[in-house]
Amino acid sequence: MKSFMRKPKSCHTARAVTMTTAAGRPGATLVEVLMTLLIMGLGVTSVFTLFPLSVVRSIRASQQTNAAMLAQNARELINGGALPMSVPFTAEGTFWFDPYGVAENGTTVGNPDSINRVSSPATSSPTLRDRKIASPDSWVTLVDGLATVGVRDVTYLDTSHDLSAVGQNSRVIVYSDATLATETRELDATTVSGANVTIKGTAPTVPDFSQTGTLRARIENFERRYTWLLSITSDGNGRYQGQCVVFFRRTFLPDDEYTYETTFNYDPTMDDPSKARTVMVDWPTGAPAPGRGDRFFGMRPLAGGKYRGTWYRIVGVNDLGGGTSYELYLDKGFDGVSGSSDNRAMFPRGIVDVFDFGDLHL
Repeated sequence: MKSFMRKPKSCHTARAVTMTTAAGRPGATLVEVLMTLLIMGLGVTSVFTLFPLSVVRSIRASQQTNAAMLAQNARELINGGALPMSVPFTAEGTFWFDPYGVAENGTTVGNPDSINRVSSPATSSPTLRDRKIASPDSWVTLVDGLATVGVRDVTYLDTSHDLSAVGQNSRVIVYSDATLATETRELDATTVSGANVTIKGTAPTVPDFSQTGTLRARIENFERRYTWLLSITSDGNGRYQGQCVVFFRRTFLPDDEYTYETTFNYDPTMDDPSKARTVMVDWPTGAPAPGRGDRFFGMRPLAGGKYRGTWYRIVGVNDLGGGTSYELYLDKGFDGVSGSSDNRAMFPRGIVDVFDFGDLHL
């Protein structure tokens, strides 16, 4: 009689099925995990590398925008006659219209060699200079809080506020949270007493506050973030051309106005052999080295101890030895005397950009 009972599977067949099932289980191997971590690490590193660069470029773009607006304002003031000046000479040469420089360092710029520096009656006081030579929106909050506002004074309810920094270039803004009305007045720094300050001048030249009582008051100090000067070159025939230089937080240190000995030789490989795009500058030991992108004022010697100058941008730097001599590659040909050691250069710090104004009507 034929048996219909199934034969049991061999142990080898069962083991094969078990191994196949284990091998087909979903998951990731150690190699795949490590590769994933490597790719993620590269991506995160790239992001962290690009982020600081984007911040720097954003700051640079903001500075360029502010510099362009301030230069345009300077152009309008000069062309509109709002800044009258006395031209120091009509012969060939360059001088600076630099009210801040005159106030800080006198009527000459450069040491040991110098050129004339002039100001204007319209910038005779610190307040006038700040209004016309600096960016007008550079205000920094000093105190902000509730105050009792009178017709010509402000007294803070919190007497711990430090008002010692209130000066000639301070202003107070009072505003009501209920009516949203705002008033701005200049402050008189000579009458600060404890938590109380008075507004500058007398009515009606400086109006009284129209809203009084307990209001919010904010005192701001003016900060010279962006300022400008104008280098003016005369051709000796009554024609003047200007270059506007915009600074960010300009300093007036001796090194900023030191004149360095500069030499160069004509480069016959250039399209214009009368110009050279490479100069050599003797540099004092320990001084900060010039950098790519920096601006400097190059000076060509003229008769009578005068100089004709213009602004250059450094596109490359080569240290010729120990930080005492540098070869500078420029964005344009250097206007100087070839082979002469009488050429000079000044390296003011904090320059954002230089704007050519072309012909000026002085």
